[in-house]
Amino acid sequence: GTRSVRAVYASTNGLPASAANGSYAVVPPATSITAASSPNPSPFPGQTVVSGRVVTNTQWPFTADVLVSDTQGDAACFAVVRSNGAFSCRLTLLNPGARLISARYPGDEVNVEAEVRFEHFANVTRGPAASATPTPVPTPTAVPDPNNGPSVFEARAVRGAQLVEIYGATPARLDTRGVDHNNAFRRLVRDILALVSTARVGVDDVLRDPFYAVLLPDQGRRGDQLADELQVLVDVRADSVRNSFLDGARIVIVAPDQPPPPAPVAVPAPPFSSSSRREAPSPPAPSVIFLPITVSAAVPLAPPLAALLGAVLAAVVAAL
Repeated sequence: GTRSVRAVYASTNGLPASAANGSYAVVPPATSITAASSPNPSPFPGQTVVSGRVVTNTQWPFTADVLVSDTQGDAACFAVVRSNGAFSCRLTLLNPGARLISARYPGDEVNVEAEVRFEHFANVTRGPAASATPTPVPTPTAVPDPNNGPSVFEARAVRGAQLVEIYGATPARLDTRGVDHNNAFRRLVRDILALVSTARVGVDDVLRDPFYAVLLPDQGRRGDQLADELQVLVDVRADSVRNSFLDGARIVIVAPDQPPPPAPVAVPAPPFSSSSRREAPSPPAPSVIFLPITVSAAVPLAPPLAALLGAVLAAVVAAL
């Protein structure tokens, strides 16, 4: 409530005494919490990322974790609250259909308890109708990660792929022991999103800023769902992101993705045949004109006539 205070200064060393009155309001601690899930709806069986923020009117740090749980089932996960109040954890739903999810901060020495609830839907992936004779289920085997994954061009050609643009990543934080930078990035994204293989990530050059990457559908999750999940995890600095190559980066989802341009196709040359070959015509051979000129040695030509005859011969030769 409202409190009154009075400050009094007694007279000392000849200085006059003085006093003042004041009032201030004391408010009780208050805490609020917001939360959402992504993707929503999510595939079942599968996971969804629940993230949000805790806000309080005190200066006391958060010393407890947020409990995220399915109020109609047994699924639960704990999320560490950062200094800015952000939290995130991965929830594996144990039941399909409409679920009521709770995010609860239990309170601490100063900050009081707060809870929020929201609806989430887990889609059931329905297969073909069961036959009278049960089909044996093969034992799942681990998928080995290749040394290199697809390029951006190759990954974009896959149906359901999603292109993202990444700004402000830190190459110095890439664990490149035994692999190149691109494959180290694929391995990091595989671990963050729990992908089956690094081959689900397409990238060309992670040392550029910004650079493009492509997320391929994986275990029932579309590429755009994976992109949303990665964006949330990077924004809230989840445990799998903190102090990694993507810590502090910004994920921009490029939407909607267009089909990649077709690869250049080589046009074959037409088959060669002797009948179809056409050569350029050769220039005509120069014509030689022989002038029957008979000069009698017995009759000498006059100089003017000789000069005229020489001029005629020079003109004829120049015209050839």
